[in-house]
Amino acid sequence: MVKILLYPLAWLYGIIIFLRNRAYDLKIVTSREFDVPVISIGNITVGVPEKRRM
Repeated sequence: MVKILLYPLAWLYGIIIFLRNRAYDLKIVTSREFDVPVISIGNITVGVPEKRRM
């Protein structure tokens, strides 16, 4: 049931990301460069990443 409810949201998300990528491809939106080095850290988990059953 949850899968059925989330399916339209997944389509909407896909369309939004597609439009965002096209905007970058067509130079409608551009990325920025900074004068200082930037460190980007992704996929950080705070706390317990999974619950374990006892």
